[in-house]
Amino acid sequence: MNRKVCVVGAIPHPIGGVSSYLHRLCQKVEVDVFLDLYPSDSKSCEGLKIKDYRVSPFKGTFKYVWLAYQLLILRVHLVVYNFSTFKALLPMLLFPKFAERYHCVLHNGTPFSHTHKNSSTVVKLLRNKVDCCFSLNDTQRDFYRSNNIKYRDYKSYVPVICPSNDNFDNNRVILSGYPTDIYNFSWIEKIAPNYKRLQFDIYLYGEGYEKQAASLAEKLNKICNVRVYRNTPPDEFFQKLTNAAYYIRLNSVDSFGIVVADSVNLGLKVLASDCCERYPGTYLFDTGSYGSFADAFQALICGELLQLRTQKSIYDYLKGYSKVIEVQK
Repeated sequence: MNRKVCVVGAIPHPIGGVSSYLHRLCQKVEVDVFLDLYPSDSKSCEGLKIKDYRVSPFKGTFKYVWLAYQLLILRVHLVVYNFSTFKALLPMLLFPKFAERYHCVLHNGTPFSHTHKNSSTVVKLLRNKVDCCFSLNDTQRDFYRSNNIKYRDYKSYVPVICPSNDNFDNNRVILSGYPTDIYNFSWIEKIAPNYKRLQFDIYLYGEGYEKQAASLAEKLNKICNVRVYRNTPPDEFFQKLTNAAYYIRLNSVDSFGIVVADSVNLGLKVLASDCCERYPGTYLFDTGSYGSFADAFQALICGELLQLRTQKSIYDYLKGYSKVIEVQK
């Protein structure tokens, strides 16, 4: 068995937290092998430090069979799995172990519901198959610790390369995410009519959510100062983000929120739920409380920033920064 490191996940397209993180990581860190499970005609490895890039020709269940076969013939030393939840990781845990070490990064805030019918099975498989899980927040850390699963704390943010700011709009508010309930986009239907001078732009992404995205767009696009966009290319989205004044993250569940950190670094005023640790400079409101969000948003728009809670300092944040791709010698 060689000493190579294999990263499993995706690079854009599709667009999302996992693919955005891995794209940036591969711009900065040399990767021996990258196995991409999400086929698309829009992918590009330009500028990435990937020696051997392979993308599955299959979708659905067969992509895991393809992945198992690739790992069997590659025989790498370390595999670093990057998925959103345990649901995506579970098929690989059912196969024999094809590398000396397995590491796992789950980018969704909550590993999975403790009432999930397969929770005990997944915990046993994790103990037996995965050598280290990387914890992105307190919720994950508590889950791994309480189930006696080996873990390490990890900061998953790789800073964005800032594009030029050519068309700044002081009245533009950006939101982004999947068209699912945890993103609470329905709150914009309540608050947008109260701020008619502001333009609320919502960027939706995620394969397999076409019906939900269409339904949400149909409802919110009826509001005169709300516009819903779907599957916007990453470069175009970041340009729009650069030109905006505010970014809002309404999630009831989150791991970190890469775009939250990007927005802070791009100079936007950022308001996010306190469901997880946020990037320093983020203003916070109580998770799941529309009232708390509405009050905080009003203070943000009115410039009453001293009334808002903020995330801890950048110096404390950087103390916890660590690498994820580290071969255990």
